[in-house]
Amino acid sequence: MRSPTMSRPSFLRGALAGVGLTLVAGVAAGAYASRGEIAIVMDRDALTGDVTALNDEIDAIDRLNAQSTDRSTRKKVARRLGSLREKLDAVADRVHQAPELRDHERDHDRDRATLLSDGDFRQLLADLDAAAASDDKMIIVSQAAETALFSSAQVGQVVDHLAFSEDKVNAAALLYPRVTDRAKFTTVYTHLASSADKESLRQRIAR
Repeated sequence: MRSPTMSRPSFLRGALAGVGLTLVAGVAAGAYASRGEIAIVMDRDALTGDVTALNDEIDAIDRLNAQSTDRSTRKKVARRLGSLREKLDAVADRVHQAPELRDHERDHDRDRATLLSDGDFRQLLADLDAAAASDDKMIIVSQAAETALFSSAQVGQVVDHLAFSEDKVNAAALLYPRVTDRAKFTTVYTHLASSADKESLRQRIAR
């Protein structure tokens, strides 16, 4: 008769428990965050390293399991290891798909920003006209992009108030993330003179 202690070798009981608890915690945290109830900041590299370490631990347990003389136990442990690997893959997918922190911060800033009023926008254009140097004009555009939202028509007007084609492309690309009616952003291309500039802008905003 088989000894009761052979149902699951002691060296597997502790290891499986440790890996199982770690995975349950990881899956639960990932699912909670994915439901949108709370936003958390994760170190992607650190979590990826943890996932790799857990995979290595599972492989080590698998090798130890192969040494068991109990065929029934080997099958049960192998099935559980397979289940743990699937859960670990799910955790890895969540880590890989998590948005970058800078994306979250940009969206947060966007939520707090407001569309420029007609008066404020006229003042912005006046400031652009008053600035003599190209670099000064781009600083004005950059500062406006940090605090305000724009319509596609407004972006086109900003482009018209810049002299150099490179500045026009840079300004349009800089303001694109702040545009509220992106379906109309194609109208901005009509404010660029050359096909090369239009293609450059397309590539910039597609990144």
